Amino acid sequence: MAGHGPDARELREVIAARHDLVLARWHEAGGCPLDLHRLIPIPGTILQLGEDAPAARQWLWGHWGTTQKLRQVRVLEENGDRRLRRSARVSYAFLSADWTPWQAILRLRRDWPTLVLAVQPRYGETDEPGDA
Repeated sequence: MAGHGPDARELREVIAARHDLVLARWHEAGGCPLDLHRLIPIPGTILQLGEDAPAARQWLWGHWGTTQKLRQVRVLEENGDRRLRRSARVSYAFLSADWTPWQAILRLRRDWPTLVLAVQPRYGETDEPGDA
């Protein structure tokens, strides 16, 4: 039935090609701010399982505290305390799939003890009119 859209084989090929592209490009710069994969990389063996594999979801929950990447990450405020040298403050807003990325925050606090991370979860609230 030509002309009725892709068949299952074509869809599998597209999905496989996209997956291969993600695996090949995960380390490139220019991703979104707060890219959990750049901060706490997912091992290649876990990536190869696919995002729906129970072991992959377990790894994400155990290392990130959420089972998906952060979405709609944007800078809300960027400035520093002018009284302190080499200081900066950046405020971000983001959506998380199922919970605040608490495991990632714990790891970042452990790995960079001078970095101050303050998280203010807002469940169902928005920062600006029209935000969802």
